[in-house]
Amino acid sequence: MPAVAVKRKSAVFGGSNNNNNNNNNEKENEDEKVFLERSLEFQQEGDQFMQKKEFKNALQFYEQAKQLMPKGHELSSGLDASRAECYLVMDRLADAVSAASDALKMNGENARALVTRAKAYASTENETRAKKDIARAHELLPEDSHIKHMHDLILGVGNGKTPAGLGGMNLAPSSKKKGGKMSAAEQQLELQRKQRLEMEQRQKMQEHLRQNPSQAPMIHLKAKLGDDTRVCVLSSAIAYRDLVTTMTNKFPDAGQFTIKYTDEKGDLRPLQTREDFQIAIHWTSVRLSKAETPSLAPPCVKLTLVELAKIEDMAILGEDGKPVGLPPNEVVEIDEWILDFAALFREHLGIDAEAHLDFHSDGLDKCSEALEPTKSLEESNGPDGILSEASKKFQEAAAMATFNWGNVHMCSARKKMDGGREPPAEEGGNPGAAIATAANFDEVEKELAIAASRFEAALEIKPDFVDAATALAQRRYERARLLCAAAGLSGPDSTRKPEKGHDAKKRTAEAEQEFSQAVDEYRAALKQLPDEPPKTPKTAEELEAHEQAVKEAQEKGEDPPVLDEPTMRAQVLVMLGNTLFEQSQMRARVGKEWKSVLEEAVGHFKYAGCNQTDIDAALKVHKGNLMEAAAAK
Repeated sequence: MPAVAVKRKSAVFGGSNNNNNNNNNEKENEDEKVFLERSLEFQQEGDQFMQKKEFKNALQFYEQAKQLMPKGHELSSGLDASRAECYLVMDRLADAVSAASDALKMNGENARALVTRAKAYASTENETRAKKDIARAHELLPEDSHIKHMHDLILGVGNGKTPAGLGGMNLAPSSKKKGGKMSAAEQQLELQRKQRLEMEQRQKMQEHLRQNPSQAPMIHLKAKLGDDTRVCVLSSAIAYRDLVTTMTNKFPDAGQFTIKYTDEKGDLRPLQTREDFQIAIHWTSVRLSKAETPSLAPPCVKLTLVELAKIEDMAILGEDGKPVGLPPNEVVEIDEWILDFAALFREHLGIDAEAHLDFHSDGLDKCSEALEPTKSLEESNGPDGILSEASKKFQEAAAMATFNWGNVHMCSARKKMDGGREPPAEEGGNPGAAIATAANFDEVEKELAIAASRFEAALEIKPDFVDAATALAQRRYERARLLCAAAGLSGPDSTRKPEKGHDAKKRTAEAEQEFSQAVDEYRAALKQLPDEPPKTPKTAEELEAHEQAVKEAQEKGEDPPVLDEPTMRAQVLVMLGNTLFEQSQMRARVGKEWKSVLEEAVGHFKYAGCNQTDIDAALKVHKGNLMEAAAAK
């Protein structure tokens, strides 16, 4: 894809008026119009590929159009119907049902989507739903000849014909039309019927092999990845998971890949289950039996491994074979907060945006493993069995997703409270925080309350979820800063007055309580963390290399690399130190004892491994130290 120049638009924070709101609404409408026009262009490209029966290319353009189509737009129904047709032709039946359902959510009278979903249901033996969808489509367009034909075919009525076997649900042969060939739909159903019959013939043998894997014959397998070919001998009843492991061991340098086998037509088909592997063996035997000179050697099943392309390497090609998309010099304007959203999560909240996906994937793998016939009931369903492990993985995924949901509201609260400003150097820099404002007090309070409810919900799902417990403490810290701002105890001005409508003494007392409870909750979270092994001392070469990397980063104006990635315990200690640091500043402003609180904060910073230079810089501009220095003059 050509490089795209991205022009950032700086977000404007603070007060707003009706003119600004109107301008923002007009800009949003203009953006939506641009996205819609671009979406329709992609859809038209997809339609052209559909006419050429290049369904894979068509689907790529339809997916691009789907991403740009404004949510809830009336044209999305037709787009989803086109996607469903591509999926159906490509034999991705579950995706076809899903896309057709999306189309029907927007327009329940989309006959094209109803017909496509009916065909997909018929191919997956869901006869009841197939009949319901095709009947509804026929009701909407009773004069449409194709819909009428599919209606008669699926419901098995009209002209006295024997209905075609729907996905092998019956053994009645389908009959051709008199004086002509079968339609494409009939051919598809007939082919599926034959395949089902062949499957039934092998089903008893496969079931026997599942129950007695040791009796399964050994077969020769030849796997090819690019120009590299490997041969191995394995059981014909091997589980899919074990087959993937074998292929990974045979091709250790390969990245992620899919396994494909050759079907009866010579086309490559995805191999995703044990049953698919049995089909691959079957078609190998069929081809060998039809060979003019049968081989006396044992049959060799050939598999093809296809490496998955990385997302950044993917490109959509036009008819001339060149990448299509935005012109190389086109400038796209994107709001800065959108571009920075993921980075803000990682930097300020320590979130792994894909952690819950990993847990979900692990859970599915465990479920698949538990259903393997070779696994005993005790291995699958025992207290520490595979299904128990799967349950824990899904629990982690649910807790992580709920936790991230709460962090969205934490981000919103911070934006409204800090105005998007970075921590100024004169206010302590890092450790420390930006100057809080109480201009949006009620809105920030609401966001913080919602965040707390999400974190508590995550703890209900997983009571030992330390991240959620830490986030609750962090929420108290942020609320304490908000209360300090309302009491006039934020910013460089020592004589700052409380915000209008707030009682300084009341807000100060509330802030003191929030700081103290946050400290208690951080300490409780630290107790839940496991003991960390002692760090291995760095060698002289490692220290020298790190110093050189720091110098190079400083010369380029980049952030210097860290010698060791901070552990979870170190991160919690820094947050605890920040809380005590801010609490000591507040206590200094109101004339309370603050030095012991600051000393404890510094101790946590040092124990967490913070740079001494950063700590000294923060102490130099601590409000208590500044007040003492001013009084001494």
